[in-house]
Amino acid sequence: LSEIVDVVKANNSNVGAQFIVKNAEEYIVRSVGLAEKISDLENIVVKTDDGTPVYLRQLADVVIGGEERRGLATMDGKDIHLVPICPVFDGEVFYMGTHAKTRKVRNLRNHKGATLILDQYSEDWMRHVAVMMTGTVDIIEKGADFELAKALLVAKYQQYKELFPINEGESVILSFKPTKRISWDYIIGELTEPH
Repeated sequence: LSEIVDVVKANNSNVGAQFIVKNAEEYIVRSVGLAEKISDLENIVVKTDDGTPVYLRQLADVVIGGEERRGLATMDGKDIHLVPICPVFDGEVFYMGTHAKTRKVRNLRNHKGATLILDQYSEDWMRHVAVMMTGTVDIIEKGADFELAKALLVAKYQQYKELFPINEGESVILSFKPTKRISWDYIIGELTEPH
């Protein structure tokens, strides 16, 4: 699989070249390799077998995938506050970085309960999968746990390193521990809800 990913990346990039001089004018030559349609991807040669090209379409169904959506819902005692989040899961809890003065942090300081929704949306609803979890949230403000969670977040989301750094004093890390889970997957016709 990693070889196929590498081939698709290599076939889907712009390449600069040189320039051609003709009649005292310079023309820049470059190769534009960005796929515009699914058929562009389907026609990528992944390998050759005895001189015969093997196309991506022969190895896989090439489709537009669903959009991943993540949200955390908190309450202030009266209203629900739902926001998009970028979590990382360590096998036990979900970590999310945020500014220390957000509404969700204020809500969680008063009530540790929250709902986390992880959802892979697709226009083809038969491919829609999701999980909704309720649980409790601890607010990590500093220390070794803060640094460990920060490292996990930065490893997954480069934006935390480059655009929205997580810094003690300005940021907090939310640690969501699920206590109940409901999931659905229409492809396998499954709805899982503990009783």
